[in-house]
Amino acid sequence: MQISIPGVPDGITGCVVTALAIDVIAALALVSAGALFPGLIALALAIAVYWFVYRNLTEDVVAARAAAVFTTAVHATLAVVWLLTEEPFGFAACGAVAVCLGYALVELIRLGQRAGAGLPPAGAQPVGTIPSASGR
Repeated sequence: MQISIPGVPDGITGCVVTALAIDVIAALALVSAGALFPGLIALALAIAVYWFVYRNLTEDVVAARAAAVFTTAVHATLAVVWLLTEEPFGFAACGAVAVCLGYALVELIRLGQRAGAGLPPAGAQPVGTIPSASGR
């Protein structure tokens, strides 16, 4: 399965997809453990990451950046709440998602700075090219 988006560096796409996967796994784990409300919150955050960040990576980078700021802040806040309530699973899941989205946010900011300077995105595959099997 190819998760890369043409014109977007693979690091950004990978971090957003990883954050989405961690959110979905955390939601399933919380619901299966009987914590329905936190599981629904985790699922809602996963939907928000997909809908507002992942889908906007190619169309509207400014909206993706704003959504990444918001979802990163929400995940970091929830990680602190989980830490204060002494729940290590929630802290680890929300913390990992916050780190992934934070990295994607920093890379989106760098991508915007490079585009403002007229430079091509670093590490992005031009549309229509197929990477070789050797990785070159």
